[in-house]
Amino acid sequence: MALNYVTGEEIRANDVVICLNQSGEFYQFDQPIMKVWEVAKTNDGEVVGVNLMPLSAESPMLMLRALKRPNEPEATSEPVPMKDVPGLYSITRWFLPLCNVSKSLGLVERIEAFEGWQSGHGELIARRIQQKADQYRGIYQYCLADKAYQQREFQTYIDLLRKSAQSGYTPAMCQLGQQLFIGGILNKSLEGSFKWYREAAVKKDSIALYQLAGCYAHGHGVEQNLAKSLQLLEQSSLEGCWAATLGLAGYYRFGALKCFLVHPSYPNYGIVKEHVIHPAKALYLYHRIASQAPETERAPLANAYYHLAWMYQDGIGTAQDYEQAVYWYQKSSDLGNPVATNNLADKYENGLGVSQDLDMAVALYQQVAGEVIAADLSLGRMYAEGRGVAQDFDKAKMHLNIVIDSRVDGIAEMQAEAMALLSSFDNDNPLQKAKEILKSPKNYTIEQIAEQANKISQYLQNNEMPEVQKLFFQLYQLKANRGDRAAQYQLGYWYLNGFYTDINYEEAAYWIQKAADQKDQYAEAKIGFMYEKGLYFNKDLNVAKKWYARSLRRPAESIWPEYVNAELNPEYLKMYNGMNEDALEGLVRIEAKQPKRSKWKFWQK
Repeated sequence: MALNYVTGEEIRANDVVICLNQSGEFYQFDQPIMKVWEVAKTNDGEVVGVNLMPLSAESPMLMLRALKRPNEPEATSEPVPMKDVPGLYSITRWFLPLCNVSKSLGLVERIEAFEGWQSGHGELIARRIQQKADQYRGIYQYCLADKAYQQREFQTYIDLLRKSAQSGYTPAMCQLGQQLFIGGILNKSLEGSFKWYREAAVKKDSIALYQLAGCYAHGHGVEQNLAKSLQLLEQSSLEGCWAATLGLAGYYRFGALKCFLVHPSYPNYGIVKEHVIHPAKALYLYHRIASQAPETERAPLANAYYHLAWMYQDGIGTAQDYEQAVYWYQKSSDLGNPVATNNLADKYENGLGVSQDLDMAVALYQQVAGEVIAADLSLGRMYAEGRGVAQDFDKAKMHLNIVIDSRVDGIAEMQAEAMALLSSFDNDNPLQKAKEILKSPKNYTIEQIAEQANKISQYLQNNEMPEVQKLFFQLYQLKANRGDRAAQYQLGYWYLNGFYTDINYEEAAYWIQKAADQKDQYAEAKIGFMYEKGLYFNKDLNVAKKWYARSLRRPAESIWPEYVNAELNPEYLKMYNGMNEDALEGLVRIEAKQPKRSKWKFWQK
């Protein structure tokens, strides 16, 4: 089987080419000018791609790589003679798979007996590149556009990119779509971005298909259509986009298009279709990436390795196998995945799938500490217990505080464990101090109680931590019982809305009334609200109106005078409305509920 360039010419050894690599969901030049070492074939004679090397290299860097196919045994880490294994082949570090050849290579020149040129071949290549550039404008313009971008000549970059795109070169179309989406060099235009991706997708460009799937998933430049997005994702995967294959694997793994819907701002975020989940399909697709994707696809490979490890670890879609989990976590970690490094450390710490090695566990945790919260929790625990390291409470405290102070969602259990560990040896931590205050409240002033409540409040931001919530609530109860009107109102507000406690209208009315008796503005407005809605008190709009009116406050006229030059001061009005927002809204609602009696109904006398 012969391989051909996008120009239609056959690819042969010693060709000098422009090499455009596909990197996840984008195109990029790693080393634009390369030479062909050979057309890569398996031991069975199957053509699988092209081996490339830099112009200056004497010989390629050889390594083994396995093509994973359905129904074949899983790859083994044991050394096997290359000649004995069907499907194995030798490659250079720059291996271009068959599916990407036509999209990624642009012919520049064919130089017979290239190795014979000991010197001066740079000028020869430059001259022949220029000759070929006149023949294949789109490919070469794209290469020149990339150089202009690197030199920050942005107008030249855009001009060349447009010319390349107009010639029908799909990577240039994708690049224009990307620039229109980002904005900056060009004015941001989601519709324009969608247009270029769609034009390139018609030509079956895998990256364009992937980006177009993202447009439909996000509703960028087109109405959201998840069914269309999935269809395009499947087409992109078939055309050789590894980011699309990864997204498709995630779809079958989790039952949602998590590759696109990554933020709550997107419609249909978090909606899972249980009938879609198919672990076996997901496992096959992750294996396909792991065995076939080239080394340049670092992000898809790292993610595929990680998910394979996770599935073997938990027995999802396959039998549980900790040794396989360790193998894949190691590969993902080698590509810089910090979560995989943390999970690998856990296996060494607990001797799962590998001999227990606490030194290795600590070293791996330390690699990703500060980046992966779970690593800091593990290090904090190990330093506190003296397990695998010398006991060091200062270092334990440092790592545990990183966990406690984190504002990452979904780590309440880890933070609770960190707090429990910290309180076991650190008597000065806020939780321990709060417990001491609650044991002997008479020994502390209201200011000290308030200070401790403020320290604990930082642990509650964006996290649900039952133990801390309970301590926080109890400290406010102490403040309220000491007569602090702000605490009394806050306690009543929590009872009214079920924050940190169950809803209890009687307790809410009791504490809010006590704050209102001390002329707390917010409490007075809230009493009006309770009368308006009939919460604990009998519904009475007239009484509610009086409480709302009672809560109104005037801004300090020394700072915001009501009138300036005999006209109402807009700054005063803005401040007045801001101070009394709840009460004013309540009065408007009551006014709408109490229609005025018509003065013309005299016949009713």
